Amino acid sequence: NRNFNANSGVLKNVAETLSGGTHTWSVSCWDNASNINISETRNFYYGDLPNFRYLSPSNNTYHKENVTFVYNVTDTVGVANCSIYINDLLNQSNSSLIPNDYNYFYLYDLIDQNITWYLRCYDNDGIYTTSPIRRVIIDNTPPALILNHPYGETQQSTTVKFNFSIYDAYPSSNCSIYIDELFN
Repeated sequence: NRNFNANSGVLKNVAETLSGGTHTWSVSCWDNASNINISETRNFYYGDLPNFRYLSPSNNTYHKENVTFVYNVTDTVGVANCSIYINDLLNQSNSSLIPNDYNYFYLYDLIDQNITWYLRCYDNDGIYTTSPIRRVIIDNTPPALILNHPYGETQQSTTVKFNFSIYDAYPSSNCSIYIDELFN
């Protein structure tokens, strides 16, 4: 709290040393005719942001019905809590984090779907940061298989061409062929 002169129409810069945390700021000015105006009050945060050192699962990865989300977040003043958002909705919060170590959120019994997720973590000064948005694909349904050729007919060549089709909600699958119940 201090007074200073400011010239009309000229940008005024004022530097202040602050402690970390949430702050507000406003300006009041009066001219030589004693006309007074007070600005709106705005919020701002000062301090180090929590830093994500590790996030898992990676973006665009496939999972079955259960997913474990792993994170390691640090901050110079300590991390107060972290929350996971699933499809932009708060899902879980953790205020018992292990400092400088891996922490976990779990989702169980998920149905086939695409999920977007991110973390929001607050430090002990009330400053937060949000992780990048990632996507996981939940796939509990095996691919449908259709054997097309050969279909019971006699083959007249020692080289047999096998033809099959797969159908799945997701673009690719790994396949193996077995002949006489042996992996080939």
